[in-house]
Amino acid sequence: MSALKPPPVELLTYDETMATLRCSKATLARFVAAGELPSVKIGKSRRFDAADVRDFIDRNRQTEPLFNGQVTA
Repeated sequence: MSALKPPPVELLTYDETMATLRCSKATLARFVAAGELPSVKIGKSRRFDAADVRDFIDRNRQTEPLFNGQVTA
């Protein structure tokens, strides 16, 4: 009987994560500092699990309208 191997983890770099989220380095650092986006420290580098980035996007998805349809002058 062979042991089941865990699925491979896709780790993204800071630059890849910034490109995925279309945000600046400062904004990404704020998400990490606030605990909103988990990361992994490997040596001097920080990596982001692609699944965590997708979860972050899903949690922050806007489903309600951004405004109520009224235009103000």
